[in-house]
Amino acid sequence: MAEKRKTKAGFAGEVREIEVEVPDDEPEIWGADARLRVVGTAVPRVDGAIKASGRATYTADVLLPGMLHGRMLRASSPGGTLRSLDLTAAEKAPGVKYARPVARPGMRITHEGRDLAFLVADSEDRLEEALALCRAEIEPGPVAATLEDAAKEGAPLVHPDRGSNVFPGGRDSGEGAFAEAEREMKKADVVLERTYRTQVQVHTPLEPHAYVVRPEDDGGVTVFASTQGTFSVLDGIAGALRLPRDRVHVASEFVGGGFGCKFGPSTPGSSFGVEAARAAVALNAPVRAVLERREEHLLGGNRPSSEQTVKIGLKRDGRVLGYTVRSRGTSGFNEGGAGVANPMIYDLGKQAKSEATVATHGGPGAAFRAPGHPQGSFALESMMDEAADAIGMDPLELRLRLDGNAIRQAQYKLGAERFGWKAMRAVKPGAGRGPVKRGAGAGSAIWYQGGGEGHAVEVTVHRDGRVEASNGAQDIGTGTRTVLAVIVAEVLGLDPAEVQVNLGRTGWPSGPGSGGSTTAPTLGPCARAAAEAARKAILGKAAAGDAAAWKRACARMDGEKQAFLGRRPRSYKQFHGQVAGVQFAEVEVDTETGVVRVVRVLAIQDCGRVIDRLTAESQVMGGVINGISYALFEDRVQDRKTGRLLHGDLEGYRIAGSRDIPDIEVVMFEVANAGNSVGMMGLGEPPKVPTAGAIANAVAHATGARVRDLPITPARVLAALAAKGGR
Repeated sequence: MAEKRKTKAGFAGEVREIEVEVPDDEPEIWGADARLRVVGTAVPRVDGAIKASGRATYTADVLLPGMLHGRMLRASSPGGTLRSLDLTAAEKAPGVKYARPVARPGMRITHEGRDLAFLVADSEDRLEEALALCRAEIEPGPVAATLEDAAKEGAPLVHPDRGSNVFPGGRDSGEGAFAEAEREMKKADVVLERTYRTQVQVHTPLEPHAYVVRPEDDGGVTVFASTQGTFSVLDGIAGALRLPRDRVHVASEFVGGGFGCKFGPSTPGSSFGVEAARAAVALNAPVRAVLERREEHLLGGNRPSSEQTVKIGLKRDGRVLGYTVRSRGTSGFNEGGAGVANPMIYDLGKQAKSEATVATHGGPGAAFRAPGHPQGSFALESMMDEAADAIGMDPLELRLRLDGNAIRQAQYKLGAERFGWKAMRAVKPGAGRGPVKRGAGAGSAIWYQGGGEGHAVEVTVHRDGRVEASNGAQDIGTGTRTVLAVIVAEVLGLDPAEVQVNLGRTGWPSGPGSGGSTTAPTLGPCARAAAEAARKAILGKAAAGDAAAWKRACARMDGEKQAFLGRRPRSYKQFHGQVAGVQFAEVEVDTETGVVRVVRVLAIQDCGRVIDRLTAESQVMGGVINGISYALFEDRVQDRKTGRLLHGDLEGYRIAGSRDIPDIEVVMFEVANAGNSVGMMGLGEPPKVPTAGAIANAVAHATGARVRDLPITPARVLAALAAKGGR
């Protein structure tokens, strides 16, 4: 049965009472007036000590008796046709236990590293020797390694049966919408058209994709996996091996990072995880398979590139009459997936958009922290500043006029004051003595996730007072363990350190994949519901007190332990259905060398109710660092003629290091959102969205020269300065 309840929702300065309809057995919503003891404080991560001490066991650390080692033989050419595959010599090599072809003669090679055969040996050294004995004859073919080359008429086709490398898809408003937007823009005082480009960014989790598969006596398997989706791995392995779901058990208790590429039983570009499972069953022995860093760069997934031609028409008072985007990008050999989130956030008048994906002879695109948004935000936020300059308006003022989101409106004003925006922007571009110039820029964040249904958390109370909270989803380093510990501790009157959180095994209740910022807002309300049930059963009408009172109540339980299952209903009415944020960046640009240094970033971020302040701030800092790396350094590079990847490690592929990290100030902008009993929203994605755009705008303010291609390398800065006449 459902009932209507009133709750206080909103943020400081704008709190109002709203009415929501919820199931009658739902806990009371933690509204804006909730008095909470632990929630919202700064709680150290409950798994911090075990990780820092090296005692946490990651997939590659799993060592089992009789364990064998597996690896995929891969195509060295990015294009052509497989003519023959001979594993005879490898099969006879010392220590080799298994050799299975996964490709057949006549197969088209669409990318370097394509799966050819899976081998297993009793040591890694013998495995390497056996791989060298395999003979794969590939008839070379022409390749198109770049978006520009692949999109040309007569370009070598990645998929010859498709007839073209260009695949329309994603959002397409149609030419009628473009014509309507063009008509509106004819009424504008200023019309700008610019093209912005973003690069392919490679997933670089510290822990690569890894699997250890152990056959079990019941004919099933246990899979130790570095994954963002324990249950998607379960389904993938069960389907591939034709096993009942209850015969496949997945364990992923500690994961060394995942940004969207670690779903399913393998990688976006290789079936090596499934092949490891097949080999383990065939050999009745555990098989370990871990990608090397070069394989990770080739096949682990990447953020697709983009080329966005943006046109805007606006009046001198800041009103935008029309805005169009024609976008294309490459997702490697994939035929889709290169869409961008542009336009978004702002009121941009009549809008039109078309998107296309251009297939290239390269590794596959994959979901990557805020899919499509950092690319779109870079172009959108750059155009906002260019438009503001064209009409002589402060770029923050333009955003205030075009953004109707009440939360971001408050964030812009708070951020401008804390950052010293007015004083910084009063300095003219390129002003000051010496070659090093300073500038400031801003950008806006958005996300949409309030969690989902269909999952549960189990809270188990032991007679001695111990409390466990269990769910089969995985903590990929984002702090889900700590979030659940805080919520359960709040309800039961305990310290978060007294709650043991079990995550990452499919024998525990179902949980979501860790993507799209879904995990915490899905599981948090479940944990609260389970803890409330436990509190009611153990304490009755007594209020939750201290640990001693709790232990006395537990000692009176019937039996040694009791388990309580908590679920969440569908989301109910929210104060706001989006997550909002803004970022301000200050940079130094050396106009003689072109080197850009980010000096400081102020990130003001909403995530609904803040559960653990330390964890939330850490998430935002991580997103900002990831955004800095995207803005200034990361760039997958293939040889344009051969299509071969030109880097295979973290020396050749530059990511932001400790010396590149600026002063990052995080302000958690708390919103009692009322969309679930806890008021939580997702946080993983939004802090990554605006960073590159804010940095690009700061560089343009510092120098007076606009860099419209990512990453913002010294060469591109110097070229922009030369084009403007600044050198």
